[in-house]
Amino acid sequence: MQNWLLMALIAPFLWALVAIVDTYFVHDVYEDEYDGMVVSGVFQLLPWLLVPVGAIEFTFSSAQIAGFAFVAGGMLALSFFCYFKALFIRNDAVLMQTLWTVGVPVVPFFAYFLIGEVLTSAHYAGIGIAFIGILLFNFDGNVKRIGFSRIVFPMVGAIVFFSLYMVFARKAHDLSPLDFWSVYLLFSFGATATAFAVLVIAKKNAIEKARKIVRLSGKYFYAFLCTEGLYLAGTITSQKAISLAPAVSFVVVIESLVPVFVMVVSLFLMLVLKRLGNIAIGDVYRQQLSGVWIKILALVFLAIGIYTVA
Repeated sequence: MQNWLLMALIAPFLWALVAIVDTYFVHDVYEDEYDGMVVSGVFQLLPWLLVPVGAIEFTFSSAQIAGFAFVAGGMLALSFFCYFKALFIRNDAVLMQTLWTVGVPVVPFFAYFLIGEVLTSAHYAGIGIAFIGILLFNFDGNVKRIGFSRIVFPMVGAIVFFSLYMVFARKAHDLSPLDFWSVYLLFSFGATATAFAVLVIAKKNAIEKARKIVRLSGKYFYAFLCTEGLYLAGTITSQKAISLAPAVSFVVVIESLVPVFVMVVSLFLMLVLKRLGNIAIGDVYRQQLSGVWIKILALVFLAIGIYTVA
């Protein structure tokens, strides 16, 4: 198995774990989408703690590399904002699956126009087959209950910003192929800076809001450290895959497996929780397993698509 493919498979598994937890954070912990964006943005800075102890090194190569990395981080922070905004409209795991996987055909579009990434006809066909599988995976009736008209704008924002994040990250790594950590550290700084910039620009009481987020982070520090640490690990492996893969469009196809991992983890949690006697919470995870036969068909399409591009 190629290194980039292994890295790309790790990311959706970790993100699936975070997605399952996020649905319980939204209305019980976070006050609004600004909380989710800022907390996620701040935790992107964790790798900087490894620089003083010599675990990783940082070198400022050029303004061009820094610019692409910083913008990539900013795009990810904006996708966080749109993601949490959509979740506050409808707190549903199906929404999360729909949000992120629709980026499969969007990333090749931006990659072609922004960085000149051209694939073969077979590769584009594989991406199309995988996308059909994604659509089938989410076609279980629950989508109709989401209220699509209310979430269409944050959905579009999340898809576009996340797709741009992947494309700009690829460009930054292409310009500095031998210095992954320096690019990533600049990227993480861009994510944090953009999160605070949005907070300051969009909120009149930004200082008071920031204080509330600090208090919230103190209260739920270990929970945030666990979930955001998992997301951070997923982001790092995703970027490593982006830097190694023949094309960024291939990575987004592999990372579309998030809903598959959500289903697998939900099955495991359902069995464990029911064995422990917590039937109510077990039933919540059982909902992720609805429409099993259509999902099996979807997995066939996904497998064919992934085989074609990988």
